[in-house]
Amino acid sequence: MSPDAAAPVLRDVDSWPFNWIGDLLRVIYACRVAAISVLLGYLLLTKVPQARDLFLVFQGPAFGPGTDYPRFWEMLFRWLVYFVIHIIAWSGAVQASAEHLLGESAWLIGPSRELTPRDMAIYDRRFRAFVLVVPYALALLTFFAVWRGYEAALADLPRDGVGSLALSAGILRSGSAGFYVALACGIAAHLFLWGRNIRDIAKTKAHFREKKRADSEGGSNWRAAVSLHASVWLALGLLMLGAVAAFGDRLLAVVSGVYLVPILLGAWIPVFTQIGMASQRTRFPFTVLLLVAWLLAANSCGHSNLVSRARQEPQPAMELGEAVAAWKQANCVDGTCPRPVLVTIAGGASRAAFFAATILGELIDNPCRQPGRACEKPDASVPLLAQRVFAISGVSGGSLGAIQAVAAMSDARRDPKSPALSPPCIDKSPAHFFKTPNESKWRDCLQVLAGEDFLSPTVLALVTSEPFLFLEPMLGRFWPNGHFLDRAAILENSWINHYQDNVVAAAKGAQTLPARGDLAQSFSRFGQGARKDGNWLPLLVLNATSEETGKRVLASQLANQLEPAAQIKLDRPTLFVDAFEASRFLGELASPRPSCAIARGNGLDLTLASAALNSARFPIVSPAGRFADGCDVTLRVVDGGYFENDGATTTAEIADALKRFGLAPVVIHIANDPVDLIADPERDQRPPPRDDSLMPLLMAPVNTVLSTRAARGSYALATLAGVVGKDNVADFLVFGEPLAPTQDKFAVVDRLTGFEYVPPEIERPKCFERTSPTTELAAGAKAPAAGAPPPALPNRATVLKEVSMSWWLSKPVQEYLDRQTYHRRNCQSLLKARMWLNEPLSAPEQRTIAEQPTSAPVKMPDR
Repeated sequence: MSPDAAAPVLRDVDSWPFNWIGDLLRVIYACRVAAISVLLGYLLLTKVPQARDLFLVFQGPAFGPGTDYPRFWEMLFRWLVYFVIHIIAWSGAVQASAEHLLGESAWLIGPSRELTPRDMAIYDRRFRAFVLVVPYALALLTFFAVWRGYEAALADLPRDGVGSLALSAGILRSGSAGFYVALACGIAAHLFLWGRNIRDIAKTKAHFREKKRADSEGGSNWRAAVSLHASVWLALGLLMLGAVAAFGDRLLAVVSGVYLVPILLGAWIPVFTQIGMASQRTRFPFTVLLLVAWLLAANSCGHSNLVSRARQEPQPAMELGEAVAAWKQANCVDGTCPRPVLVTIAGGASRAAFFAATILGELIDNPCRQPGRACEKPDASVPLLAQRVFAISGVSGGSLGAIQAVAAMSDARRDPKSPALSPPCIDKSPAHFFKTPNESKWRDCLQVLAGEDFLSPTVLALVTSEPFLFLEPMLGRFWPNGHFLDRAAILENSWINHYQDNVVAAAKGAQTLPARGDLAQSFSRFGQGARKDGNWLPLLVLNATSEETGKRVLASQLANQLEPAAQIKLDRPTLFVDAFEASRFLGELASPRPSCAIARGNGLDLTLASAALNSARFPIVSPAGRFADGCDVTLRVVDGGYFENDGATTTAEIADALKRFGLAPVVIHIANDPVDLIADPERDQRPPPRDDSLMPLLMAPVNTVLSTRAARGSYALATLAGVVGKDNVADFLVFGEPLAPTQDKFAVVDRLTGFEYVPPEIERPKCFERTSPTTELAAGAKAPAAGAPPPALPNRATVLKEVSMSWWLSKPVQEYLDRQTYHRRNCQSLLKARMWLNEPLSAPEQRTIAEQPTSAPVKMPDR
């Protein structure tokens, strides 16, 4: 064969209209590392609500002082900083990777020979333009992805300037010009930094690195310079990855998680570029081999993912009879007891925790039928809500909300200026909170605890350190006391640290209750002494799921094994049917073998945070947690929502037990899914319209499993309503925009938005029984004329289109959830809950409950 002949892989085909498509795809495949990064970034920023929410950041609160300065300059500076990082970490890495890989002739002719003049002629005619354009196009597409993500985030907000998101939406839209100016500056800066390359590629014929015969235009020298330029950018990206892996937690302490987006999207481009270059030169799939080897290593000797432990051994949980007696001691007067309140909180990451904080905080701030806390005893040792609630059943993010609320109740402070117990939060304005918190409001305190960005450190660990955790078993032999944290442990630590930063430091020098609320303390010991001393705190029952069996795994401060008297009353030996007790799997390591040096259990108790985390281990953010006894893994736990997302099954069992003890339990159910996503027995009497799938054979099993999970939750809620009576359940749901004002006596009109909302300066809580309808109007609002129709509802497009669910909440999402308490139906639920907190049962009613047959079957709901 002539040395000038082209190899079969580079045929000299005739030009026709569609040949360019194959040539373009060939060039894109050659720089596939950069192309995959751009594609993943675009899908992440435009299609994932949790990622889009990262764009909805602004300095200062949406409510309160500091909201009236120009937003253009703030957004301009914020986004200029972002695009500096973007160019270094993502767009620059994308272009460097593409040019670096296209600089090898192996993608064009294979690794077996050198270029010939005929190859170069074919290359000049068919590929040169694509090699010129594709690296720049891919780099500029990273800016396009950011722009589309920003536009999608703004599209989620209302446009008409009214509704519960009016203030946040106005702030973000008023500063959008700053984003576009910064975007233009970022594109210009990228083109300036890489402009020399495009000019040289356009005028140079020979530019492949391995060409030995430099032509008169000095192509080899130029290519060496371009290669050095790209290598410098790749090395810079690799250094940034290492710096973020080492110091990312400190970075997140001062900046928003949005600055990590380009770093994480470009983090592995330098590594895979070098692997891809080796694959091109040898035609051996090193990338696939590396991924397969990593998966095998992670599967055979992966990280232990052991559940974190406290420093103390566990204490036995309270028996049911003992708990009932302690609750009665704290609540009953002259033999007459109020209704014991049970709280069940649905899962939903930070969205669930924040909405639970909103509802529980409002009921602590205003437990009475009239505004304020006049119905509480002045010398009460705990808030009235804490005293009345018998137990809280939580799932996933609802479990986090539960431990934060009860821990804060235990850390309540006695304010000399006020007879009521004050919340324990530090007086400061957190950067991630949507308003200026009021230090005297429990609602604000609990929201601050739940509203932090817990997602960024977790995702940072997932991208930077998690891929190397499979080395733990090997390193553990030489470093038995090493600390190899997986992303779940990092998420747990972020809860603990945030609570300590906002509560514990302030409580050290203040008068606190006997039980401390540090989230790293022993789960079983927390609140135990206070309950026995008459200072009742709600019992915590946190729901997880066993990966091996699908059964519930309960971290419970209420003993599952019933005492003989309770067994007779309930006709069964255990309180919870067909469920594992987490305390039985804590294990004990007496003399671990050398190969088990990494095992960390020692029979110690769970912490409050680890008990909640076991309930919230949902992929991909959190791996399954392992309870270990020596080297034998005895149980792996995942999110409680796999079994049932509302915790209603557990709540129904506790409610049934309390009825057998002569009490009349009532239930506060706190959901957080948008209401149209919650199963409704009335709405779902008939199957929904058929929705044909593109892959029915593949998707039918998956869809059925997911639908069965939702139906299991609906059934559990219906069963719970059947146990206590549907009138004894107060549902708090996310309805969307609060309804426009009507002649309903619960309506409160805000002159700014037209919705049921009281501006901060009025400081008057909502949803109370009042005698005069005129007192329901906010200052400046006009009462509707007699017989006048109610104001029209706003366009439904003003609602937040997607309420994202993750361990991070943007300020608009926080504001949206906070405003849900002003919806009329949630107001009615608040009234119902306040009635339970204030009105003990009369003696005849109490006797009626007590005289019910203990073996009476549970009545199923008729709705």
